[in-house]
Amino acid sequence: MLAGIALSPKLWFPLHRLYPTAPAANWLAIGPQWIDALLSIVMIAALLAGERFWRVALVVLAVLVLRDQSRLQPWAWEYALLLIGVMSPGIRTCRSILIALYLWSGIQKLNVTFATQTWADVTSGHLPASTWILIPLGEMAIALALIWPRTRRMAMFAAIALHLSILIALVASHENSVVWPWNVVMAALVFVLFRSDSRQQTADSGSGGRTMEFALVAIAGVLPILSLFNCWDAYLSGALYSGNTEQAVLIVSPGVVRHLPDVIARNTWQESAPLFIDLNRWSFDELNVPAYPADRVFKAVGAEVCATYADNGTLQILGRPNAVDGARTSTTIPCTELAYEARGLASPALRNRHLASAAERFR
Repeated sequence: MLAGIALSPKLWFPLHRLYPTAPAANWLAIGPQWIDALLSIVMIAALLAGERFWRVALVVLAVLVLRDQSRLQPWAWEYALLLIGVMSPGIRTCRSILIALYLWSGIQKLNVTFATQTWADVTSGHLPASTWILIPLGEMAIALALIWPRTRRMAMFAAIALHLSILIALVASHENSVVWPWNVVMAALVFVLFRSDSRQQTADSGSGGRTMEFALVAIAGVLPILSLFNCWDAYLSGALYSGNTEQAVLIVSPGVVRHLPDVIARNTWQESAPLFIDLNRWSFDELNVPAYPADRVFKAVGAEVCATYADNGTLQILGRPNAVDGARTSTTIPCTELAYEARGLASPALRNRHLASAAERFR
């Protein structure tokens, strides 16, 4: 967790940051940016202070995520679940969380976009395109093999080899350095949690501990099913580097581009019309993490960009691709309506259209 924070400093210490925050509710973002920096310092201190203060760290992390949902990165989510598992239910729960992550990570990658685009981007074309299938099938096989003691050791070594190969590919392509330590940690976690067939738990925590165990297993292993129906966030369902996430851009005019700050301008497509700000590239550039792929986050970020730089622009959200042909649905929201959309309200123009439609039906 500390390595992830160190590699994405502006995500946690947003002083002089241009990429907008996406609070869960507007009132949660009240106050200057140094509040987030102070909260991050408290969280780091609580993590370092030992087990007695880990609950404090989790509470502060929850507050930080509520103030900016971009912080709900897959690695931070997994670490939080494992920390809860370590504190109460025990080793078996941590194993279940890891197995669920491998299983869903493989399932999410079974799509044509991962096969034709994401895999080529990650490997920079150094591996044959047909090798993409080894990743999702390998992750799913590791998950299943980790369940049974007879195949556990073989799965453990396979997982370590998988993470080492992914790490080499990411380093070679200079992709997303914030997940480099995550791959090291995943390999270490598999070794620590599965090297022994012992079923020993950290403690008998009673019915409360069993309830927490069931809750964590449901969150990690069951709720991701809802992501297939867009009812649960992709990044809480093992979808990082899966090609199976939403994307968003903000279409702007040439006049707007000339007045954009450098960090935004260099992440704006200007080769041909339409010109657009790529929110994902901007997030990578400034925060060193991908843009959080959820409608509500894109709308919150887009509304802030519109209000600050491009009041005549249009936010375009591309839905999750079809697994078979990669086709995406597209939703466009003009800046004039985006502030209302970000708050879950209907804009005056949209309300008028609904009223006119209702009047027509009445007639």
